[in-house]
Amino acid sequence: MVTSKNVVQLLIADDLIKVAYVYSYKSCDYWKVLDQITVQLSCGKVTTIPAGFYTDMSSVPRWSWSLMSPVGDFNFAAILHDWLYDVTCDVEITREQADNELLYWSRIINKSRYSNRIDNWIRYCGVRLFGKSHWK
Repeated sequence: MVTSKNVVQLLIADDLIKVAYVYSYKSCDYWKVLDQITVQLSCGKVTTIPAGFYTDMSSVPRWSWSLMSPVGDFNFAAILHDWLYDVTCDVEITREQADNELLYWSRIINKSRYSNRIDNWIRYCGVRLFGKSHWK
């Protein structure tokens, strides 16, 4: 199980995220999670992202990829956030809580890099402002 205490070590060991590029559709690239990932959320609830789940990592418009990539150090947080937004998610959670999880995990993973801390907040603000249309 992934927790806030072991996520960085799992990512460093390359033992957490197993994804495969699947296809591009409407200016987004999609990835498929190959192995299930069980996560203890910041609120203590446990969720399992199933193998076979599709994600676009981070919903960044293609025109802005040179400024903000849709893939990077934050991939785990983005996959988890996409899962929490999905109708088949196995935990009861509000949209605000899902968005807060994105920021929570991004901060843990990127806490040592100043530029990534700014990136974390930009992504968080983006989902708070524009994520409603994708919520369940």
